[in-house]
Amino acid sequence: MEQNGIFISYDKRKELANAIRGIIGYQVENISYVFDNYRHELIRLPEYLYPLLPKNRKVPINDYYVLSDRIRELSDVYGDGYSSTRDTRILYTYSNRIADAVEKYNSAKAEIIREIPSFDWTRWIYDIKLEHGKLRYRQRLKEPFDDFDFTVEYVPYEQLKGTFLSEILGEGGEISELEEINRLLYRNEYNGSPVLSIYGMKKSYAGLWEPSICSIGVSSGIKCIYEVSLELYPVADKLIEILKDMKTGLDIYKQEFKKRTKRLEDIKSMYEFKESVRKFKK
Repeated sequence: MEQNGIFISYDKRKELANAIRGIIGYQVENISYVFDNYRHELIRLPEYLYPLLPKNRKVPINDYYVLSDRIRELSDVYGDGYSSTRDTRILYTYSNRIADAVEKYNSAKAEIIREIPSFDWTRWIYDIKLEHGKLRYRQRLKEPFDDFDFTVEYVPYEQLKGTFLSEILGEGGEISELEEINRLLYRNEYNGSPVLSIYGMKKSYAGLWEPSICSIGVSSGIKCIYEVSLELYPVADKLIEILKDMKTGLDIYKQEFKKRTKRLEDIKSMYEFKESVRKFKK
């Protein structure tokens, strides 16, 4: 294919587009699919533990919550406004205190509650050193489970210098002033879809700053991915290496999510077995 006198290999452009899809895709074995399954099982965890305490038993957790059959707000102790995400965070934050109270009545549940901090992915891996760069978790909030978002940043050891198609074609715009690609960000937000953002470094009168070259998600569509692959075509070879390297790092996280999903599924199976026995005895 020729673009204004510039020859562009269709196969190379397709390879770059596939490398992008390899990061943001939602196939069964992709990290976004595995993470969403993990998050779903984790948020359901509190329902497998209820009732926490026997009927008519209450233990204060702090100034805001009391432990009974469920975790209840002191402002509305007998209310029914439960939130699985909120309860999971409270179980995480006060796991030892809650486990101590529950252990008097059910040691198996107490053991699971003490285990909850190990399900927090922000504590698993800090920096993953790969062939071409380093992948690290970006924690935006200090809340347990980072508000159930998963965001990692890939920083190449050597910043990717080069020109982009807009500059070659003389079409100007901010992207033509970019000097290099210096980081990639993968994020999967709660109730959202995975997004890959590519950032570049630019010289400006205010100093150095990083505009986003592009942000691509599952909902972006094939046309958007191919437009991005065309814009970034002049640095395709190196960018493909970086994207494959980033995927290798994401796969390390994926294996951690799969391993802990298996544990959550075991807890769920125990819960369902006990529920079946309870209903059978009625």
